[in-house]
Amino acid sequence: MLAAELKKAEAAVTLAEAQLAQVKASAKPEDIATAEASLEITLTARCESKATWENAAAARDNPQQLDAQIDAARTQLAEAAGALQQAMAVSGGEVDRAAD
Repeated sequence: MLAAELKKAEAAVTLAEAQLAQVKASAKPEDIATAEASLEITLTARCESKATWENAAAARDNPQQLDAQIDAARTQLAEAAGALQQAMAVSGGEVDRAAD
């Protein structure tokens, strides 16, 4: 799925480059600037898609690291739940939820 998104992003870059070339051939400076901005946005999206794909591949190839992150998150959740229970006990069950 991520590989398909990366290919889609690469196709969008190719299209944006072609549109830029077409605009440059017979365009006003503001048209060229718009096309160049569109190309920059598309290039950024492609880079983000590639980074997402690489991160997913890394997680797939190294599940132990992902397991460690999950364990750390569970530990943080348990600590937060304990702190909440302690705060509720100290305050007689009244906890300010304005921060929620």
